[in-house]
Amino acid sequence: MHAVGDMQEILIKNELEKKYKNYRDIYAEMHMYMGGGAVDTWFDDAHENIVGYDGYGDSQGFTGLAMAAFTLAGDWDLARKSFDYLKKCEVEPGLLYRFPNLMEKESYLNNVTSIDQYIMDFLGFAIAYKFGSEDLKKDVKDMVFRIVDYGLKHDWKMGNGPYTNIKNATVQLELMTELMGDYIDIENDMEKLSVISLVTNLSNIYNLLYDNYYNFHLFWALLLTIRLVQPDMTELDGAVEGFYKALQNDNNALFNWLYNFHKGYDVSFVVEELMRFPPTQPNMWLNSGYSDGYRWQRSPEQIKENNEKPHDSPLEYPGIDYMLLYQLWKNTDKLRSS
Repeated sequence: MHAVGDMQEILIKNELEKKYKNYRDIYAEMHMYMGGGAVDTWFDDAHENIVGYDGYGDSQGFTGLAMAAFTLAGDWDLARKSFDYLKKCEVEPGLLYRFPNLMEKESYLNNVTSIDQYIMDFLGFAIAYKFGSEDLKKDVKDMVFRIVDYGLKHDWKMGNGPYTNIKNATVQLELMTELMGDYIDIENDMEKLSVISLVTNLSNIYNLLYDNYYNFHLFWALLLTIRLVQPDMTELDGAVEGFYKALQNDNNALFNWLYNFHKGYDVSFVVEELMRFPPTQPNMWLNSGYSDGYRWQRSPEQIKENNEKPHDSPLEYPGIDYMLLYQLWKNTDKLRSS
């Protein structure tokens, strides 16, 4: 017989898995734009019928994160649908837009994509390549090299817009080409070091505004990609240390998991965060430009009332944040040993 503590642990793990499957099923039914893209959803007041979608502008990147979660879960059909959506976003070889039919929406024409979308996609690519099915790994590899080819030809400016230059994300790409067996020397060592130093220097930053906090999630994705693809990179440890020093008081479970995962420490604290998801408000950023849309608590359990056009109706988030953290925590040992 299991001891009481063992039984409780089993019950908790079962509850977390049940919540993951519930969020996954809601996502698959209600939040896959054009068959695969991660978006927020407007419902009617009865919460029965979809009346529209929101969050198109981030669907390219969030779909990459969703693909990472589904790959780690072994939900191959959803991982494949996520990648196929990104293929629909690829308007020419290696150039991805925020969503497939972007040209139909005038509000996006001057900012067709942005570096944050690619950084999130690159994390999804790294996980899909390392742990995905053979057909998915092949397709991911082909897309990565198409992106590299386009970037090299266009000086890393991925279309029009103020944030389309992805030069600061190419360290992810270069390390992935090495992982995939066809290394391409995109950056010299000093350029690589400058990107890592940018993250390390976050340890000196404490009073941050709205945009900066969003950037921390991008640094998180960049650092995790590097950790998964080249864990022995000399500068990585200092970068993770600096990142965590700036953010350790924020109670952001994604950030805390990354630090403890990288250092080889215990990650059982994540269980409590997952059990009480969506989490409480942060202790450090609440009065300094904080926005809950840029943390990790967007979930189908939070219905945001809306009084703005185009839809005077409730908005539901897709739950990617929980699904990704849960799968990272659940697969911590596998990720460390890969």
